[in-house]
Amino acid sequence: MTYVDGLASGINASQMITSLMAAERVPQQQLNSQRITLNRQQSAFNDVKDLYKAALTKVQNLADTATWNAKKATSSNDSVAATVTSDALTTQITFNVTQTAAAHSMYTNDVVQADDIVATSGRFAGMTATEAIDDINNDETLNTTAALIQTAPGDYRIQLTAHDTGATSNIGVTAADFDLLTGGLATLTQGRNAQISIPGDTPLVIESTTNTFEDLVPGLDITVTQTTSDPTTITIGDDVDALADNVEAMFTELGAAISRVDSLTDTDATTRSLLSSSGVLRRSENSLTRAVIDPVDNSTLVTGSFAGITLGQDGAITFDRAAFIDAYEKDPEAVTNLFHSDTAGTETILSRLENELEAATNFTDGYLSTSEDAVEQRIRQIDDQIAAWDIRLEKRELNYRQMFTQLETALSNLQQQASWLSGQIANLPSAESMRGG
Repeated sequence: MTYVDGLASGINASQMITSLMAAERVPQQQLNSQRITLNRQQSAFNDVKDLYKAALTKVQNLADTATWNAKKATSSNDSVAATVTSDALTTQITFNVTQTAAAHSMYTNDVVQADDIVATSGRFAGMTATEAIDDINNDETLNTTAALIQTAPGDYRIQLTAHDTGATSNIGVTAADFDLLTGGLATLTQGRNAQISIPGDTPLVIESTTNTFEDLVPGLDITVTQTTSDPTTITIGDDVDALADNVEAMFTELGAAISRVDSLTDTDATTRSLLSSSGVLRRSENSLTRAVIDPVDNSTLVTGSFAGITLGQDGAITFDRAAFIDAYEKDPEAVTNLFHSDTAGTETILSRLENELEAATNFTDGYLSTSEDAVEQRIRQIDDQIAAWDIRLEKRELNYRQMFTQLETALSNLQQQASWLSGQIANLPSAESMRGG
């Protein structure tokens, strides 16, 4: 509605309407403030859920039996590499590398130019040396790599090498395939197996078609790169460092989650936090802490305090890596049983943590999910109320403008009537003129 201020009344109605509407909008502004707070709470719940999920992933990884059975292999010789799986046996093996594996390799006795035709019939009929080499290298079924080796400026020999190593290694072409090269093929390297020898009165010789000996002992693979003059010893033992890494990573994620919950639920009057009224989160923080520090009947250590876990006065859980490794090396079974069990239903630190974190983060009925959903529902309700206020305020402003318009119209009419009356009065005969008449 178009409105011109104070033509009749002199009142600045637009300014008055703005002031009136500012007062009218206070309830809607309060709703907007509530919505901002709820959005922050929803984001906070989501942050906590993400941190809990990250911690749960670390807990589940650590709860894997393979993690606690992790092994490492050390080699006394840098030319012998060793890898192990978690089911490898704790043992030691000593051997000499007497031979490395090689692929069968041959070359042409005849010297060729790169553009010489090498065959009149068969696979390479009409092909130059370069074309024949390309054809060989592009055909995986030949199991052969070909190359032109320059032996003098412009003079080449064709080298052919099998893809596979081992005594049965063979190239996929023959001298007959190069019928214009009458000199035939010479052996550059005879295919052979790798060999290691376990010393003794009657040495035990072990062969492999490659330089890798798989399952030399169960769960152990070794790869050799050269023969050795001195015996090589491979030692397999528990990989305590890798285990400590996994435990430390789990406590790092768990600590981040608990710290975030603590900051969100701080009830200090001067620093009242975003979710200080959330009893769910405070109970969750307490449950996670107790999952770590409560006694574990499954272990002779009983509590994590004997495996590097401490609870500070501020409620923060601390993991001492060196103390954990020391405890594990003294009694690996007791430390393992403190955290992990292969028996379903046995309570350990990890089982308690997993149960609590899953109860929090489950997509359908996890308490963090349901709390987040409750906030979302409240946000939708407030959005509806804000939208209703938009309609109400629009109508209210229209009413104010109509009211001031009516006021101006009435004042204008009164002013016109007053002006008319003044005119009429002014035209009335004066008293003197009436006496004179």
